[in-house]
Amino acid sequence: MEMWKTYKLGQITQWYSGGTPRKAVKEYWGGDTPWISAKTLKGRYVCDSPLKVTDLGLNNGTKLALKGSILLLVRGSGLFNDIPVAMVSQNVAFNQDVKCILPSINELSNYFLLYWFKGNKQTFTNMLEATSIGAGKFDMDRLFEIPFYLPSFPEQKAIASILSALDDKIELNLQMNKTLEEMAMALYKHWFVDFGPFQDGKFVDSELGMIPEGWEVKEIGAIATFKNGKGLKKEYKIITGQFNVFGSNGVIGKTNKVLFESPVISIGRVGANYGEVHYSLYPCWISDNAVTSQPIKDNSFWWLLQLLRLVDYSNFVAGSAQPLITQTNIKNIPVAMPDDNALSQFDEISKYW
Repeated sequence: MEMWKTYKLGQITQWYSGGTPRKAVKEYWGGDTPWISAKTLKGRYVCDSPLKVTDLGLNNGTKLALKGSILLLVRGSGLFNDIPVAMVSQNVAFNQDVKCILPSINELSNYFLLYWFKGNKQTFTNMLEATSIGAGKFDMDRLFEIPFYLPSFPEQKAIASILSALDDKIELNLQMNKTLEEMAMALYKHWFVDFGPFQDGKFVDSELGMIPEGWEVKEIGAIATFKNGKGLKKEYKIITGQFNVFGSNGVIGKTNKVLFESPVISIGRVGANYGEVHYSLYPCWISDNAVTSQPIKDNSFWWLLQLLRLVDYSNFVAGSAQPLITQTNIKNIPVAMPDDNALSQFDEISKYW
């Protein structure tokens, strides 16, 4: 690093703000240009969104981020869980909570810049401030002062190429995990929604309709424990930590502190990621942006996980400034609790997914 040049972030980058066209003007929406917000700023590359703006909308309240530029979330409750940053792989529009960043010098590779942001997430997390409603935000002047050590252009390309190859492998593993999870959910629905394996047995009437004999209708709060996660001090979040830290949208860092020793389920409870369900089979920490759940019966973890993934949390979301769900809402949901034999069989099969 002795030969690397030293800059400040603001000296070698250009930053642009986005915006939101008026939702009441129909002519601004339903076009061909994806409009990116905190909800859709995910992954290494970004190119699509359910919300799209027209050319008229693009010229009335928002901005265009060109292919190859970097998008960074700079305001929102989700920042306390992660610092979303991605490269634009197709021209997109973006809102006011997102910044578009481009190199301002020819010696800086946009791919190296992307991985610089990814590699310095802890630095950004340590600089987070809170708005009056509790959302995260950055002081841009402070960000511009962050030291930036710049290697030669060939070194940048080599570094970015290695990191990109590692990201490819990670994304392949994530896709494989997603496929396995989809298979597990399909099996759950076949067993506990359609009652496939139990069709030849006797059914009884219940408040939820006909269910297999021996099953009981119970509130979720009677079959699992629920409590909010706990805030973790910044100094305890360390890249080299042994254990995962979960926020509302999954793993957000590492620590050497442990809040849960045994398998636990995490449900995002606040912000854009409310209702996202994740789990850990190993010791971990879960932040106060999530509700945690553990089954009372040892043989019902996998069943409970799929059950909580099927809950439509939008039915009881509250909060005026930002979405919020509570333990009480979840606990009061009535479900058909299978007998021990069905739970044990499903638990044994699910271990292999």
